[in-house]
Order: sequence, then structure tokens, then C-alpha cells
Amino acid sequence: MSSIPLRPYQLAALEAVETAYRQEIKRPVVSMPTGTGKTIVLAELLRRRKQTALVLAHRDELVRQAAEKIHQVWPEAHVGIVKGAEDEWQAPVVVASVQSLHSKRLHRWAQNQFQTIIIDECFPAGTLVEGRPIETWRPGDIIRAYDPETNRWASVLVTGTHRRSTRELMEITLESEVLRCTLNHPFYTREGWIEAEFLQAGDWVLGESGWIAVQNATPLSLSTPVDVFNLDVDTPHTYLVGQAGLVVHNCHHAPAPSYRKILEYLSPDLLLGVSATPFRKDLTSLTTVFDQIVYSYGIREAIQDGWLVDIRAVRVEGQADLDDVATRGGDFVEGQLQTALNSPARNALIVEAYQTHAPGTKAIVFTAGVQHAHDLARAFQDHGIVATAVDGGMSLDERRARFRAFHEGHFRILVNAQLATEGYDEPTIETVILARPTKSLALFTQMVGRGTRPSPGKTAMTLIDVADNTRRHKLITLADLIGLRRPLKAGETVAQRIARETQIPANAEHWLEQWSPLTIMSEEVPSLYLDLVDSAAPALDWRDIRAELDDIMADADDLRGAIRRAARLMQNPIGSSTDAQRHRLQEFGWPDAETARLPKWAASYALDRHRTVLAEWAAGRVRQWAKLVGADHDQLSQMMTQELWHYTPATAKQQHLLRRLGTPADIVITLTKGEAAWLIDQMLAKKAQTV
Repeated sequence: MSSIPLRPYQLAALEAVETAYRQEIKRPVVSMPTGTGKTIVLAELLRRRKQTALVLAHRDELVRQAAEKIHQVWPEAHVGIVKGAEDEWQAPVVVASVQSLHSKRLHRWAQNQFQTIIIDECFPAGTLVEGRPIETWRPGDIIRAYDPETNRWASVLVTGTHRRSTRELMEITLESEVLRCTLNHPFYTREGWIEAEFLQAGDWVLGESGWIAVQNATPLSLSTPVDVFNLDVDTPHTYLVGQAGLVVHNCHHAPAPSYRKILEYLSPDLLLGVSATPFRKDLTSLTTVFDQIVYSYGIREAIQDGWLVDIRAVRVEGQADLDDVATRGGDFVEGQLQTALNSPARNALIVEAYQTHAPGTKAIVFTAGVQHAHDLARAFQDHGIVATAVDGGMSLDERRARFRAFHEGHFRILVNAQLATEGYDEPTIETVILARPTKSLALFTQMVGRGTRPSPGKTAMTLIDVADNTRRHKLITLADLIGLRRPLKAGETVAQRIARETQIPANAEHWLEQWSPLTIMSEEVPSLYLDLVDSAAPALDWRDIRAELDDIMADADDLRGAIRRAARLMQNPIGSSTDAQRHRLQEFGWPDAETARLPKWAASYALDRHRTVLAEWAAGRVRQWAKLVGADHDQLSQMMTQELWHYTPATAKQQHLLRRLGTPADIVITLTKGEAAWLIDQMLAKKAQTV
């Protein structure tokens, strides 16, 4: 029996995994919010199965946490750690960092070594790339690349550049030169891709002229940070560095290269994904690796059940303009975001917001980059608030020391650049400050989750969300995370908003008495009403479709294919969008300037995307309306969903008239034009009958 009592939802998660396994679903996902004990669930699963197991994490800090939790739940287990210098690979249960499982380590295991696998959720300035310092390369430049799959060399496009600071480097000595790079940068060797920190004397790395022997590979800890650079390049995502033109990869984390490399080699009987969100930050769905999400327990339910603390939300209006900040992988390009946000005036605004809304509380702050983190920490210090910053350029020992000092109360404010998101556990945090926006629900979930863990005397956390100006980007908000119909009012808590949104107001009861063929006492009527109120249109923002179109237009083959398909349906698909197309898109929220830029094929694509996303949602609402008012389903469908305009939001004029006729505001704001038109006709007819 587990040494840690399990909560009801944890037991339900385990039952869901075991049921799925019996149904031959052997790659399930369990989704549970931060702070609800995901690691306890995976540990209990291992205890129940009592088989060999591998637990994978993508950060060193998470490896030890997982190993400790497994020991707590399953004290008899022999748990080994594989990361960095630790290499307990022969243990029956292994917890490993993905980065540590380079080819040499991975292939020590037989492919069927583990019955269960669980996934728990660059170069210094002056380095030569084709004879040019790496920091001088820019997006749009053409660069040489090597494709290991085809054994061919090619010229490809540089699509992005990255710069950060670090004190930890590897020095790689070859016969002809000495290279310095970050520890995790992959080099192509005779055994495949190996991160720099795992290269050894005698390894062979590929250069432009052939294989070159590594004479030595030494880790360096510098007294002062240095800037390091990396490039993003088109497929095959490689470039050449140093005088010898060594092949390196433009590395990024999972489920792509590292996880896939491991999962392609090992063959577990059960592969379980445990995550706070069903999607990765780069928008690659977990379902590209797993079969399905078999259990989901949301942050809303956890707050209502008392397992997470309530959230008091404060929105602060920033003055930065985000429209010129580019997007990559579903979220902002961090270098550009940091440039847009990191100003003395905006940093002072954040300090003022803390002093106004959460003075003296223990707070964690999320920023857009390393420089932003340090500048904002200084802004707090300048106002007499004890604060510190942590970033990935610091040594592991230094990061741990600052986290420990924050835990012990030596700092009130911890400002960080993407370090304290996944897996960071500090229940005493009372305030979370989002000094950076995000378009990623996964990242937003992780940031907010740093404050929702319960702690003695803590009944709620404060969330200070700094919102800046943008028309182009759709930013994630707390309402998106919790599933609320409307944003929270200033100072309102999530529990208060949920309570209001799940109660039927008195005017709605009166309205339902007129409409429902059942009595108002029937449990089904309030349920149908709340289902309608809760079923706001799917969040397909015009900016999401604009991003899809940008991706299509950036790929010559995709663009030709899109135009070719459109040509079968229309004349001159590359001509300007029509007045009718632009008008309809504007009804879906597209600005005039954006619709004017679209060619005809792109406008048609956008309208089809809106229709596709809305069609299933609208069909569900028709079923709800038919039950609620006792109407014929097919007739309602004809009147509510046959034309594209039926799906667009009700006009202000329609909404005004419906309110005058006594329709509850909660219903009015969810209506489409088709629903509003039908409802107005019905209510006017009823009114005429009573005159």
C-alpha cells in the first residue's frame, strides 16, 4: 500500500490509466494542474506495477524531485539517477534527464529493458560559422548544412538567431583548433548526435572535410558570464562551426529530437505522459506521441474542491506595443519580446503594482528574458524591496543557492527568466507577477501554477497580470485557463466568479418559465440553460488564422498547393479579396486593414476555417435549444446554421432588442446572428399573442 494517502482525483487518474491499459490504450496521457500531485500519481503507478521503469524529465532539477517522490511512495524501490556525472543506469527504476541519454548511454539498455516509461513534464561570440563570427549571422542569410538522413550537404536559410548569457561552457580540443560552446549543444558523431558535455577524447565528429578526432573535452566554469549564440535554420536544422566546419544542430526541447530518439529506441509495455497541460509549448500536440488523454482534472475543479488555493486577479495596463513582436513555435520570439517590454517606465509600473496590490507578500515574477529579469530585480531593489534574479546562465549551484534563499525568506521577490515554470515547488509563494505576456496556454498554466499550491495560512494567491497593447496577437488570460465566460473584475477571485457563473439569476428563471415545456423545478432546465450560457463560441481568433496563413505563405510548396486548390473553386485566386469576403471576415473580428491585405484564396481559406471550427459547436447549441424550448431540431438547424452569417456574433442591434424583450444578459452575449434572428422572431410572436 502507498505510504502517502491518495486523494480522490489521484485515485481516479490511476483507475483511468489502468482501464485504458486493459483496453489496449498503452500510450495514455493524464492531465492535472500544477500542485495537485502528478508525480505522486506516476510513483503510485510504478509501485502498483512493480516492474522496471524509466522516468524522463527534461530538466536536471526535476530529476531529483521525481526520484525523491518515488522513494516516498514506494520505499522498497531501488531508484537510480542518470544525469550529468550520476550514472546509476543498472537500477530497475531509473529517473533520467533527457539531455543525459545520449546515444552511448541509451544503447547500454536492451530495447525491452523497461516495461514502463513515464514522461513527467549554444556558442560564444566570435565562434566561426563559415568563416563569419556567429553573432553576425541574420535571418534571411544562406548557410551550409548537412543532412544525416540523406548524407548530403545543402544550402539553407537562416530563420532566426538566439543570444543569452552563461558561465558554463565546454572546451572541445581538436588537432587544428579549440572550440567553446554550451554544454547541451549537439555535435554529429559516428554514433549520432551527442551533446557537447558528453563528448570524450577519441570520439569522432563530422567536419566539412570528413571525420575529425576529439582530443579533449573539458567543462569550464567562468567567473563572469559570456554571451552565447545559436541559429535557427531550415531543414535539416544543422550548420557548420569552426575552421573545420563541424556539423552541429540548432537544438530545442521535446517531444521532438531528444524524446523521440529515446522512444524510437526503447519499447515499453506502457508509456504514460503526465502533464499540467495536454499540449507542449511549441504547439506540438502530445497526441503525436501518445494515444489519448484518458484523464483530465482541471485547475477550476481543483480550486472548487479545495486542493488548490483561490486566485485573486489584478490586471495592470502596460504601455508596450506588441504588434511588431514576431511569433515562433506558437509564442513570442523572446529576444524581440524582451526588447519591447524591458523599459524603466514599465518596470517601475510593475513595482508599483506589487506595492499597491500585494505589498510585503512573497512573490515570483516571470520576465521576457535574462536582461529583463535582472533589470526588473534592480527596479525592486531601488524601491527598497529585497529581490533577486535567477537565469539559466548561472551555475546550478548558484541557482540552487538563490532558490534556497528565497525559500528561507531572505528575498521577498524572485525574478526569473523561464526557470521556475515546470516542476518548481515553493508553496509559500503568495503572489505571481506575469511581467511578460504569452500566447501559450501551457506556459500560462505553468506560471500561474507556481502560486496555487496550498500552504499553512494561505487561502488565496494574488495574480498580477501586466497586459500590453496588441491587435495582432491573442494573449492568454486567466479566463482562458479557468474556462470563465467573462474576465474577472478587479480584486475578484476565481471562486467568486465561478459561483456567479453557475447560478441562474431570477430574471432567467422568469424567462425560462415562459419558454420551457417542462416546469422550472425540473433539474434538466437549469442545466440546459447553464450549458448554453457556458458554450461560448470556440476561441478561433482571427490572429490564429492569420498565423496559419503566414506559415502557408512562407513555404513555396504549401503556397502553390493552396492556390491550386482554390483555383478549382474560384476565378483568379491570387486577386484581391472580394467585398463580400472582407465584410464577412470583419464580422468574425478581422480588422479592415488585415482583410484588405488578403488575396482571394486566403480570404476563402480563413472563412472556411471559421466555418469548420464553428459548425460542430453550433450543432451542439441547436440540440440544446431544441430541448430547452421544445422545438423541432431540424427546423432550428435550418434557421440557425445553414448560412455562414448564422455563425457570426449577434449584432449590437439584435442584442439591444433581445434585452428589451427580457432575454437574460448571460444568454444574449453568447448568441450568434442566426440564433438571435430566430429568438427575436419567437419572442415578438409571443408578445403579439399576449397583447
